[in-house]
Amino acid sequence: MHATHKLRLSAVMVALGCQIAAVAGTTFSTPVMRIEATAGPLTGSFEIPMANPAGPDVFTAFQLAPIDILDTNTNAFIARLNSANVVIQTGDTKRLNLGFVLEAGDADTDISISSSVLAFDPLADAMGRATASLTVTDQNGDGATLTGLGAGGMSYRTMYNGGVLFADGINSVVTGPGGSMSGDVNVPAAGELPIGVPVSEMNATLDFRVTAGDSASGTTNYLILPEPASVLLMLGLGLSALRRR
Repeated sequence: MHATHKLRLSAVMVALGCQIAAVAGTTFSTPVMRIEATAGPLTGSFEIPMANPAGPDVFTAFQLAPIDILDTNTNAFIARLNSANVVIQTGDTKRLNLGFVLEAGDADTDISISSSVLAFDPLADAMGRATASLTVTDQNGDGATLTGLGAGGMSYRTMYNGGVLFADGINSVVTGPGGSMSGDVNVPAAGELPIGVPVSEMNATLDFRVTAGDSASGTTNYLILPEPASVLLMLGLGLSALRRR
């Protein structure tokens, strides 16, 4: 079950020893990143429980030491997470960034990575952008393949409002013996894409299979923001309120 971490200014001030301007009405769920690995009958997981304040409206989390993901019943080795990181931005621009480097064990390994759910007051004129880059590297001299396991065979999915698809991509990435290859998705190709409905929630997932003994790494960036006209309107209302005081 997901807990919810509320962005309270007093808690942020205690954590940083200085003032951080958190946006009212914005929350993110914990854990902020969950990685599940499955190889045949073996299943294990690792979670990054919380993100810490890193600047105005920015929260980050890092796992820098290697972690072995073990089967929950037998403690058998499944995969190794070499590093992972999370960035959550809660200002006018809402952002979820994920990064990871991992290695499969002795069998083809299914990986499922889920982000925090970022919730906020509805943005009536929201726009979005989603990008990702996934790399597979051969580690044992027989080539390597990363295969998408999400809906439509895609590896990366971004959602809003409880599961509505914003964008997905990266079907498979293949490299020969001793090689390394990357696959990318950028939606839209430049700028941001109007969503067309009010948005109040966002999250991202990665689901893929990596061949035995090989490594996979990736970085993702998913953002939702108000269209420029809405920002200008809010600024104008704020200035008008100041003039009346």
